[in-house]
Amino acid sequence: MTFARLTRLAPHVADEGIRLTLLIRLLETGKLNHQDIVQILCTFTVENLLAFISDKEYRRIGYSDSLWVLAVQLKAAGFIRKPKWDEKYKRIRFVPHNRSFSMTK
Repeated sequence: MTFARLTRLAPHVADEGIRLTLLIRLLETGKLNHQDIVQILCTFTVENLLAFISDKEYRRIGYSDSLWVLAVQLKAAGFIRKPKWDEKYKRIRFVPHNRSFSMTK
C-alpha cells in the first residue's frame, strides 16, 4: 500500500487503537506533513490524543507506551515540543502543536 493511500485511509479506520498504530507507523516514515497529522488526530475521541493539538501552553497526559512513542514521533516531525516524563504526576508533559506552532512565528 502506498504512503498516500495510507494517509487517506487512516481517518476512516474505526478502531482507535489501530488508527493510533497506523499514525505512529506513518510518522516513522517522516513523510507526514502537519496538516495530515492534524487531520488524523482530529478523528480521535480520546482526550489524551486530542491534547496534541491543544491551544494550551503545555499539556500533561496519562502515560502509556504507545502515547510515549507517539509523542516522540510527533516531536521528530516538529509537530510538538519537549515531550518529557513528568515524574511528579506520572504523566507525559509537552508543548502541543498549536501552541508550539504559534511560538515559532
